[in-house]
Amino acid sequence: MPRKPKTETAQQPEPEPEPPMPRDYIATGKWPAGPLKPKAPKEAHLARGIAIRFLHYRDANGTNINEIARLTGLGRQTLYNLRHGKSWPNLITVARLETHFDRRLWGREHIPQSQTPRDHLAEGEQWPDGDLDDNAPKEARLARGIATAILHQITRKKTSPDVVAAKRRIDPDTLQGLLDGSRWPDFFTVARLEIHFNRRLWGHEHKPPRHKPPPASG
Repeated sequence: MPRKPKTETAQQPEPEPEPPMPRDYIATGKWPAGPLKPKAPKEAHLARGIAIRFLHYRDANGTNINEIARLTGLGRQTLYNLRHGKSWPNLITVARLETHFDRRLWGREHIPQSQTPRDHLAEGEQWPDGDLDDNAPKEARLARGIATAILHQITRKKTSPDVVAAKRRIDPDTLQGLLDGSRWPDFFTVARLEIHFNRRLWGHEHKPPRHKPPPASG
C-alpha cells in the first residue's frame, strides 16, 4: 500500500514575553519611593505617582487596604497590585479611589513639564503682574490671569493661601505653585477655588479679543 504523506505539524507561535510591571522600572530602593530608571516610560512615572498618593492618603486617613476595598467595591488584589507596582492602574480603580479619598491621584508625572507659566515672562518682569514675552502661549496668559484673580480674592477676604488650602482641602504646594507660576492650573483646583470665593477665576485671557463691528455708515 502506498504510504500516506506525512503531514507537517503547524509550529506553535512563540509566547509573547510578559510586559514589564511598573515596579520593574525602579532603579534603586523599593516601590514606589525609589527613583525610576533613566529610560523608564512616561506611564511608569504616572503609575508611581498614583501609588505614592494612594499610600499617603491611606495613611492620612488611618485606614488599610481591606477597609478601602470594602468601601470602594474594588478588589483587594487590585489595590495590593497598585500599592506594590504589580499592575498598571486603570481608570475605574483610580476614579473610585479619588472619589473615596476626595483627592486627586492621577497626576502629571507623565506629561513633560519643561516650562512653567512664569518661564514665559518677559525679561526683567515679575510673576504674576509682569508682562509675558511676545511668544508666550495662550495658556500662560490664562495661568497668569488665574493667579492674579486668586491673589486679589485672598487680599479681599483678608485670608492666606494656607487657610484657603485647608478649608477647601487643596494641597498647599499645589496652590502655592499656582500662585507663584511654577505650576499649570488644573480644573480640580480652580473649581474648588471658584466655589470657595464665589467668583469666576477662569478668565478669557487665552481667547483672542472679540472685535466690535465697525459702526454703520450713515
